[in-house]
Amino acid sequence: MAEPTARLKKGFAETEHLSIWVTGNKTAESWNIKRKPVDFYYLKGFVNQVLEKVVGKISLEEKNIEDSTSFAGGLNVLHKGKALVTFGEVSHTVLKNHDVKGEVFYADFNWKNILSLASAKREIKEIVKFPQVSRDLALVIEKNVQFAQLKQLAYQVEKELLKEVSVFDVYMGDKVEQGKKSYAIRFLLQSEHKTLTDKEIDKVMEKLVKIYEEKAGVIVRTK
Repeated sequence: MAEPTARLKKGFAETEHLSIWVTGNKTAESWNIKRKPVDFYYLKGFVNQVLEKVVGKISLEEKNIEDSTSFAGGLNVLHKGKALVTFGEVSHTVLKNHDVKGEVFYADFNWKNILSLASAKREIKEIVKFPQVSRDLALVIEKNVQFAQLKQLAYQVEKELLKEVSVFDVYMGDKVEQGKKSYAIRFLLQSEHKTLTDKEIDKVMEKLVKIYEEKAGVIVRTK
């Protein structure tokens, strides 16, 4: 019989895990969506996505978490007795001990067990290390111009650096001309290779303003 490794002699064994934490609000700031805090089912949506993408559609067994010092409540997910993920609301005692305010929801995936059930090879891409930058534009447009059109034009201008386009305020009233409306649009920019400079960001914003003026008849409001 082979001699146990030094690691096992000391009573330790290392296993690979994937962890997900969620807290705060479900959605970003928007003119037509009220902020709602994350909850158990919000986290469960991410858990289901990970399982479906990696192991596909397989039979799963769910058991309530019992007698846990880490969780206030939640579920254990298994496949034929093999533990895949434990997730739920983090114990209030744990949060208090770490001076964390607000609810936190946590999922712990047994990555070795999950990969053993993987239905196909997956390509793993490293999370971008460089920061996102947000810039806002206040636009006056015709009432019949839809946000989808503005979003499409934005991605025509910049496909690489532009990561997200969203509306966070809409106004139709006596402060804009009749037949027009005001949109406040937020653009998220990010490079996968470096931190963006102000010059690079300004160049993208100038291109956005130009195409909006030429293709959608937009008037850009300045403060």
